[in-house]
Parts: sequence; structure tokens; C-alpha cells
Amino acid sequence: MRFATPEFAMSIRKLLRFIAMPFNRSDTDHFYDNLVNPIVDEADIAIVRVDRHPHNDDIDDKIIEQIEQCDFMIADLTYARPSVYFEAGYAQRHVPVIYSARRDHIGKQASTTDPNGNQIVHFDLQMRNTIGWLDGADTEARIAGRTFANCDWTDRRSAAAGI
Repeated sequence: MRFATPEFAMSIRKLLRFIAMPFNRSDTDHFYDNLVNPIVDEADIAIVRVDRHPHNDDIDDKIIEQIEQCDFMIADLTYARPSVYFEAGYAQRHVPVIYSARRDHIGKQASTTDPNGNQIVHFDLQMRNTIGWLDGADTEARIAGRTFANCDWTDRRSAAAGI
């Protein structure tokens, strides 16, 4: 569907996506910077990564605020960060959550030598359709597919038109 006027196109609210993930790790930062961020940039979707979002607020309040404003979320379960599990559970009450984890943290490929379980997606989320990632076009395509599957373009157009 083509937009009737440039003003109508400009009135459409940009989709907002929140990402919950481990911070300050070279592999997950690389995943975000080189696989996730380019996809959402190309789709003109705003993305919030709270550690790169300047604010003076309590970090927990800021996270909840951003989750409540987002249209969908990606939760990267790599390193089994408890905060990511909490944020995903909180978000999935109202918005779609796309789950991802580094490939060797999922299923039979997960590390069995980690006594603390920090490299294994916990059993209560193993049934989720989780994107196992490494570098490459296959990961990028899967993230893009899930991202666009969660974009409800019809609702955005209707809201902008006041329908």
C-alpha cells in the first residue's frame, strides 16, 4: 500500500523495540552492533538499549518504562542473565518477545562443563523458538524475519490516520 501524502507517511509513529541482553561482553555487543542494529536501522525501527540510553533515572525504573513503551522486544538469553529473564517475562504480558541466544548456549550444544549454569538457556525457556546466533547471513535473516513478523504495519497506519 502506498501512502496518500508525505504528511501521512510522516505521521506514522516509528515502532519501538527494546532489547534486553548481557552488556559489556564482546560477543553479545558484536551480536547487537553487527546483526541486530543494522536490521532495525534499515527498517526504520527505533531501538532502546538501556546501557546506551543516557538518563539520570533509577535503572530499574528506566527499564520498566522503556518496556512499557515498546512495541516488541528482543531478549538475548546468552549468559543466562537473571535481569534478562525478568524483563522478558514482564514484557511478554503485553508485547511479542523475540528470544535469542548464542548457539552454544542452547539445547544439546550448551556447555555442560559450566557448574553455575551461566552458559545454558534455562529449562523454562528451552521450549521457546529461540534464534541461535553466530556471525553470518543466516542469523541476520532469521532476526529480520522475526522482526518484520512482529511489525503490525496496519495498526500503525490506522493509528496515524485516526481510524
